[in-house]
Amino acid sequence: MHNNNQEDLLSEQSQAWLEAVLKHTLYCHYFAVGINGDEPYPMGAWHAPFYSIEEAMQFKNEMQIQHSDSGLHIIEGMLCADSAMREAPNQYWATWQNKHKQRLENLDANKKAVTL
Repeated sequence: MHNNNQEDLLSEQSQAWLEAVLKHTLYCHYFAVGINGDEPYPMGAWHAPFYSIEEAMQFKNEMQIQHSDSGLHIIEGMLCADSAMREAPNQYWATWQNKHKQRLENLDANKKAVTL
């Protein structure tokens, strides 16, 4: 998941956090978009988690057009995998869950390959 755009968008500390959390099966990271000065919601003002910073930035840019009078910011976080896989309340969650399911399957397959 490394590319120059991601490295430009994430601080060094956030890059290290993301690299670490991507290796674990117990947690699912997310990026979300919040409104400055609004009630702090873990999944952002739209309850929309994103797998990559690029996806979150694209959503932020789209929402900034609709909410030009508000400042928006990116939120970084993670959930326990069990909580993350509950019923998806919207399309953003469903897409995010599918990407994490694929990541978790790949980690499991790699773990099995190493133990063989």
